[in-house]
Amino acid sequence: MENLRISVCITIFNEKKETIKKLRDALNTQTLKPDEIIIIDAKDYDNCSRSKGRNIAISKARNEIIAITDAGCVPHKNWLKNISHPPGVINWDVVAGGYEMVTSNHFQEACKMFLGVSNKDIDSDFMPSARSMAFTKTIWKKAGGFPEKMNNPRPYGRGFI
Repeated sequence: MENLRISVCITIFNEKKETIKKLRDALNTQTLKPDEIIIIDAKDYDNCSRSKGRNIAISKARNEIIAITDAGCVPHKNWLKNISHPPGVINWDVVAGGYEMVTSNHFQEACKMFLGVSNKDIDSDFMPSARSMAFTKTIWKKAGGFPEKMNNPRPYGRGFI
């Protein structure tokens, strides 16, 4: 998977311009630059679910490797490199990483202990999150995409695999 091109797919849902700008700035300063960034605004699709928005973005992606995160997340500068080229792994279909919660109020800070997944929390019980994930478009198609009946949880994270 050395020379494959990477699409970063993001669904936004009632996000502030500043939040989106922080995410785009973080993606533009990655040590491995994305070949394509696709942002789907759920409002443009009749306020679709985040999962449906992800499926729309991924279906539009031109590349086989898909990396996903959410608005409200600020990826670490090595996130895309590490999640698309996991150390010691030659072939893969799905990779997930942890993320640091980024909060702006007391409620989000309280949620941090229940929703955040730092690298030290990754073990055999780790449940991956779409806030920090990469996969092949082929495996996404085989899985039938993201289940579109899911709700729209608010992301507050920073991917850092």
